[in-house]
Amino acid sequence: MVVVKVIRNTDTPEQHLKNAIGYVHHRNKENVEPLSLSGNGVDYVSPHNTYQQMMDVKQYYGKTSGNPLVHLVVSYDKKTAPDAETACQLTEKMAEYYQDKYQTIQCTHEADHETSDYHSHIVINSVGYQDGKMIHTGIDEMNQFCDYVSDTTGAKTRLEFEPTKK
Repeated sequence: MVVVKVIRNTDTPEQHLKNAIGYVHHRNKENVEPLSLSGNGVDYVSPHNTYQQMMDVKQYYGKTSGNPLVHLVVSYDKKTAPDAETACQLTEKMAEYYQDKYQTIQCTHEADHETSDYHSHIVINSVGYQDGKMIHTGIDEMNQFCDYVSDTTGAKTRLEFEPTKK
């Protein structure tokens, strides 16, 4: 089974964006570098540049308040991602779902769990770079993403929403 967790935070939007980008880059609790790091529409190598480029899109469309991002954590079971290479490839496929409309930065981390060795973090700018439309992450939209995940991985998918932090 693949678990998709949606994390939303509307408290201190700019700081939350910086923190999420930093976490993807390896400034996590364990300070462990990711197995893979990539992005779409941003200079993903530099956390500062990633942040600035996402903010530039928000400023261009006048949408700098509210939810600055969507943070998805996709955890793969051992059957779905038996090794690091497979997990990294799946991370790229999961991020592709959003890349035609939104800037993304994504990574794969190794986990230390009994049921999952790998998980992905996908940070998505909440403002579309082509039209300035805000991303929607309601139950219907996230179920569509989970259908994509199931089709891509061949595994069942469970959706979880982390309580919104305000």
